[in-house]
Amino acid sequence: MIWRWLYDYNFGLLNWALSWFGVGKINWLGDPRWSMFAVILAAIGAGPGGKGSKVVWSPYWRSIPGTGASAIRAYCPGASQVDLVGASGYNVGAGPPLLWGEPGTLFGSAYTTIQALAPKPFWLAETGSGANGGDKAGWIRTLATMQSTSMPNLAGVLWYDVKDPFGDFRLKGSAVTSAFGALLKGACR
Repeated sequence: MIWRWLYDYNFGLLNWALSWFGVGKINWLGDPRWSMFAVILAAIGAGPGGKGSKVVWSPYWRSIPGTGASAIRAYCPGASQVDLVGASGYNVGAGPPLLWGEPGTLFGSAYTTIQALAPKPFWLAETGSGANGGDKAGWIRTLATMQSTSMPNLAGVLWYDVKDPFGDFRLKGSAVTSAFGALLKGACR
């Protein structure tokens, strides 16, 4: 099991389930009152020897601010500490001050850097594309070709399937869902 979505503050399974009982959002990993419980729950879920769980290291696709201290390689835990690696990044579309970003532009450099540090199966740990300023289905089709062209260790994609203030990332419309189906069939293993 990959625990990322279980503990996510905004979209995590635990916060979603607790909201049915009127409980507010909990910052599972950021609040010291809850973080130990979260780690213990993950350890129990991993089962004997930790074989039922994977450790994923997935930074944002670029360093903010772009200084050496915040560079991806500065906070890599080491290849022996992780089972999977990845990066998160979003194409929010065109609109000041943002620009349309192709998948290779978003993930190319991060992929190369991360694979050099820890050559493990690579996940797009969270990604999505809006449609403002470009072709969302085309963006997904380009993403689907990246395993064979520039990201041979691409093993999975978690899609940010929501509408938020930055754009509508939901998989809606036949062209978009068809492109995403092709991505799942061809580029992820």
